[in-house]
Amino acid sequence: MELQVLKQALGIDVAKDTLSLCLGTLNLDLEKEFTASADVTNDAKGYQKIEKWLNKLKVQKEKLVVVMEATGVYYEALALYLHQRGYTISVMQSGRVKRYAQSLSQRSKTDALDSRMLAMLGCERKLPLWSPPDKTLRHLKALSRERSFLLKEKNVEKNRLHAF
Repeated sequence: MELQVLKQALGIDVAKDTLSLCLGTLNLDLEKEFTASADVTNDAKGYQKIEKWLNKLKVQKEKLVVVMEATGVYYEALALYLHQRGYTISVMQSGRVKRYAQSLSQRSKTDALDSRMLAMLGCERKLPLWSPPDKTLRHLKALSRERSFLLKEKNVEKNRLHAF
């Protein structure tokens, strides 16, 4: 007899080049089960592999929340991609994730453990949902990042000239 699924959470540990995945399932008996996947690339091909993996596991979108940590800019394209395909997304601030991990006495830190911990967090808690900022705000953020980068480069060059 197959147990009834109450909730599922896909924990994704986001890095610049890779995504580490773990699917957590909370069953009717309140037991949690975890299924890890091989890492995928943090690009469109990797995003498609995530969807294929979820389909293969017969995950129901209405019972799934995708949980990831806000890691600079590296999570944004993935979050937007999944949101546009109808997935429920929760992007957590790193301080909150760190405190949750500490509450589990998790001492080791690997991508696989982090994705499992994010899946566990999604199964156990009702998390704030993420929706993408509008296009104008996304453009403004990109311009702001570019300005910050150029200001840092300007200071590097000033220091180099001064030292020369």
